[in-house]
Amino acid sequence: MKLITLFVIQFITFALSYKPDKVKFCHECKHFIQDKENNIQFGKCGAFPKIDNDYTNFLITGERGLMTGEDYYFCGTARGFKDMCGEDGSLFRKKYTKKQETKDWLKNYDALLEKNDL
Repeated sequence: MKLITLFVIQFITFALSYKPDKVKFCHECKHFIQDKENNIQFGKCGAFPKIDNDYTNFLITGERGLMTGEDYYFCGTARGFKDMCGEDGSLFRKKYTKKQETKDWLKNYDALLEKNDL
C-alpha cells in the first residue's frame, strides 16, 4: 500500500511540475504578414524577403525579367528550414509587448469616452 501511495505522490508531483514549451505560432509574431484575404494559413514571413534575380523568375514564368513588388517566403517555408526560422521559431518576436497592449487599451478607452461624451 505504501508503494502505491508513493507512486501516486510522485505522479502528482510530476504532473504539477511539467510545463511544456510554449509553441511559437507565426501569426503571433511581429514578422507575420497576413494575406489579402485575411487567411493566416497563407501568411508570409517578413523576416525572409525573396531575392529577385533573373534565374528564379525564368524558372517560374519562363520569361526573363524582374518580378515587380516585394515578396516574402510563406511562413510554412520559413518554419520548414533550420537555416531560416526552423521548427523552433528561432526568429520569433512577440507582436505586442505588455507596454504596447496597455497603450492600445488606453487609446481605445479614451476613444470610447470621447464617443460617449463622458
